[in-house]
Amino acid sequence: MAVVELNRIVEHQVSFPSSLELGNWMWRGDKSKGKVSKFRPNILMLGLSPYDYVFCALSSVHTNDLEQTLLLELVCRVSTLLLQLHHHQLISTVSAKPLVIRLEDIIPPIVKELKDIIGVNLAKLHHIKLAHLL
Repeated sequence: MAVVELNRIVEHQVSFPSSLELGNWMWRGDKSKGKVSKFRPNILMLGLSPYDYVFCALSSVHTNDLEQTLLLELVCRVSTLLLQLHHHQLISTVSAKPLVIRLEDIIPPIVKELKDIIGVNLAKLHHIKLAHLL
């Protein structure tokens, strides 16, 4: 959303080259009509500049939540990589079977939880996008 807003700002600057910067937003003067138009920021960005919005969004994430999500993702990636690297040894070694069975029980629920979180976030973004277009 912030990237789209930056593009809108650039388009507005190109459309109104005679601009005067006041604060965070640009004021544009249309010399032919004698009127001044103000750049209207995206309402979903809470009136913040794109950089401030991204900073606000990132700072609102709780450290514990971010840390736990990143840790779960890291564990999933590392275990998948190790299984891929040592697949032949794991299937040929009888003593590794309990480990593989334990991983089979642990990893799918974690991956499902992460997929659900991603799915919910994508659905929310889609809803916001549709609401913004209306």
